[in-house]
Amino acid sequence: MALLPDILEPAWLEENSRIANSAPREYLFWDMRQSPDEMKQITGYFGLIYRPESGQITHNLVTALIGPDGRIARLYQGNQWNAAQILAELR
Repeated sequence: MALLPDILEPAWLEENSRIANSAPREYLFWDMRQSPDEMKQITGYFGLIYRPESGQITHNLVTALIGPDGRIARLYQGNQWNAAQILAELR
């Protein structure tokens, strides 16, 4: 997700989208060029908090596990999880 699309160059977004979308089917690149209000709403679904700071962004870390139905199955806050834990929860 591009949280501050107004400072990202369209060429950079297009190139990264092309690279990501040529990756194996399991990976998905979301090109999120919405207004600031729309971004706050979208990131709010995930519990992601961010703010501009000195030309960069400060944000918390949230990893979303999306179920086969396209809904959020689980949110992992921070980095205190590992792949084995997620795989065990999927079984």
